[in-house]
Amino acid sequence: MRPIFSRWSSKAVLVQLLVACGRQPTHLEKPAKATASKSAEAAHSEVEAPPHVSVPGPTHARNFREAKRVLAAFYAKRDAHTVYSGCTLRRGIPDWGHCCLRREQTHRAPIEWEHVVPAAAFGGALPEWRNGHPRCEKHGHSFRGRKCARRASERVQRMEGDMHNLFPELGDVNGARSNLPMGTVPVANGHHPELATCGLQFGDASVEPRAEVRGEVARAYLYMNAVYFDLVELSPTARATYEAWNASDPPDDLERERNRMISLEQGNANPWIR
Repeated sequence: MRPIFSRWSSKAVLVQLLVACGRQPTHLEKPAKATASKSAEAAHSEVEAPPHVSVPGPTHARNFREAKRVLAAFYAKRDAHTVYSGCTLRRGIPDWGHCCLRREQTHRAPIEWEHVVPAAAFGGALPEWRNGHPRCEKHGHSFRGRKCARRASERVQRMEGDMHNLFPELGDVNGARSNLPMGTVPVANGHHPELATCGLQFGDASVEPRAEVRGEVARAYLYMNAVYFDLVELSPTARATYEAWNASDPPDDLERERNRMISLEQGNANPWIR
């Protein structure tokens, strides 16, 4: 003879009987799993929202060429300095008497436009950079890398032209830095001794700038992470370093003026510059 109730319907009846008697159906409803799920939800709700939620990107972005033109016009009207080496710029031109290098020591262009967060750091993971694209072909040969990503990816064009990440620097210093991230260097590796007077410490995995300019570097990293968070990631150690640099080297009047100009030109400000 078949039972009147199935296994699960019998359990449901038993639960109802227990509730009617004022007892809680402890082991029958598997509360441990529900509690764990609820705890996970509570923990998730307590996690502080990432900073990118309140940092909009450019509303009318420029490409790299346009961005350099706008920035060059800004620096041509005032005295400033290069971002890492602190070389004095008079109306956008190096004052070699107040630079870490002499003109005859340099081998590259006097001034280049440096991405503080390297282009490889925000574009290197994209498929156009890694694998190429049908649009990336010249004289019957396909190519990839930065040139392909710039041609085929509108997002790379926007990021490459984001002026909050672009600064003037001596060409030789820019070339020596290459794509290494900015961070603390416990022990210098002795590379680029010709730049010893420029205040940069070169390590095997990072480059450390002078204390006087660390704030500008930090604010560029924090901004790029906040706006392009899916491509520009920061480890907890890196974030702590940049936040400390930001606090120890606050913005000066020129940096605030530059931030206002960029806000007008591309439609967004760097909120770490106040």
